[in-house]
Amino acid sequence: MNKPHSTGPIFKSFPTEQELAALVSPEGGDSSDPRSIHYTRVHQIPVILWRRVFFQIAIPLLVCAFLFWFLYEWTYSVQPQNAGGLAGIATLICLLLYAGARAKAILIWLVQVYQRYAPVEVRNRCRFEPSCSVYMIQALEKYGVLKGLYRGSKRLRRCNASGGGYDYLP
Repeated sequence: MNKPHSTGPIFKSFPTEQELAALVSPEGGDSSDPRSIHYTRVHQIPVILWRRVFFQIAIPLLVCAFLFWFLYEWTYSVQPQNAGGLAGIATLICLLLYAGARAKAILIWLVQVYQRYAPVEVRNRCRFEPSCSVYMIQALEKYGVLKGLYRGSKRLRRCNASGGGYDYLP
């Protein structure tokens, strides 16, 4: 069993009462410290490539429409009373498989749309660096959909709490 290297405090530099008062006081505080009320965040505003999004949505929908038509015609010749239901279920399964395969890209795109169009007042409420939206994108890219969503939502629950500071992905 491994023993801890030291039995000292976990935090090497916990702020004193005076430092905390300086961070929240109207006359003091550092504009580069995310815990300060004077902190000014530099926002990342992504460019949304709408043509690319359109083709990533339109082409799979056209393929699914063709699949539905083909399956409807084929099942109509075999079982006319269940043709629409069978073709619809097969098409829905096809759409769900596509959405599952592209879930990470879809979620990252949704966060980028938020970053692009959310008001600055809303985005400035986060007291962490990097911001929660950047953290969510990093978590999705590093850990994948399930674990990335878990880590990102865990961070969102801590957002707007007292304090703040630097909180990078482990």
